[in-house]
Amino acid sequence: MDSTLTRIFGPDHLDQAATGDELTEYHLQASIAACHAVAGSEAETDWSTILMHYDALVACNPSPILALNRAVALARVAGPQAGLTALEAIQTQAQLQDYYLLPASLAEMHERLGERALAAECYRAALRLTQNEAERWFLEARLASCSG
Repeated sequence: MDSTLTRIFGPDHLDQAATGDELTEYHLQASIAACHAVAGSEAETDWSTILMHYDALVACNPSPILALNRAVALARVAGPQAGLTALEAIQTQAQLQDYYLLPASLAEMHERLGERALAAECYRAALRLTQNEAERWFLEARLASCSG
């Protein structure tokens, strides 16, 4: 990858940051970001490593947001049903009730399972939770793909 960000925050800097005896949440988050940064596409993303790091993050910090991110990575590794099961286990968490990415993630899992009506319902729920125009545009496009 030849971008300025890769040159500034490239693998050499990550290797240097990974030295020492203590593994922190920041190291795990940086490693997840690096997996995304070096992948040329979603298909080339090292989802198994990302899932492993989310497993460690959730063990350190059982945040519902981290659990949601872990469920998305799990779906990439083990399939949408595994991701959906993980999302359903956390969907009653108070911190996620107004978080548009919960229904958006549920929608994606249902869509990947061919459950277009359920996916559309979840995309509509996600749309109700966001005011951001870019997020709305993305969700409306995904909703249209389920409905058409």
